[in-house]
Amino acid sequence: MTLQELKERVKVARANGYGCYKVTIVWHGREYECRSNNSLAWDRLDDDNYRDNEVNGFYTNKGAYKAFYEECKRKNNLGEYKY
Repeated sequence: MTLQELKERVKVARANGYGCYKVTIVWHGREYECRSNNSLAWDRLDDDNYRDNEVNGFYTNKGAYKAFYEECKRKNNLGEYKY
């Protein structure tokens, strides 16, 4: 999946509480939500001083979006995380 596709499918916003983020993904045309505490990925997306392919901390922009996407899929039992 490209960075542009991930940006279209993943929305991340601050949630209630410190270090808590509301993640909304689009999976097969439906929206799913979860809460995340992945502050490393949030910090990467929150810092616009870096280009998309540069690493800031542990993530590139694509890696940060992918981390949120996979976490939300796992928490909603979607795809390979279905059981």
